[in-house]
Amino acid sequence: MHSTLTLPAAAERAAIASRHGWGPQPGPAGLAALATAQAGLHAARLLTPYVTAHTRLPEFRADDLRHALSPHGTLVKVRCVRRTLHCGPTNTRPTPTPPHCASASAPPWPPHAATA
Repeated sequence: MHSTLTLPAAAERAAIASRHGWGPQPGPAGLAALATAQAGLHAARLLTPYVTAHTRLPEFRADDLRHALSPHGTLVKVRCVRRTLHCGPTNTRPTPTPPHCASASAPPWPPHAATA
């Protein structure tokens, strides 16, 4: 026999809010900590990371994000799967993985890369 755990809607909303840094407890201390907690800040639209940071960091200013994305800042913008953009902390290094089997035999892109 299987038992099912049922949470009241308020408890579920509180858990989601806490995970997103919206709860009553102290949230991330800065942009790099926020990006780490969120597994990156979605940045496909220009305003998205600003809105995310503004809603989760009480002392956030737009200049903070511009500085964090500068060459010596704490965040880097990365193009991910399906060409989406995310901002992630610069101290996080992806682990090398073998190429996907479909891309291992794919020709170089762009096409002129093969002759360069």
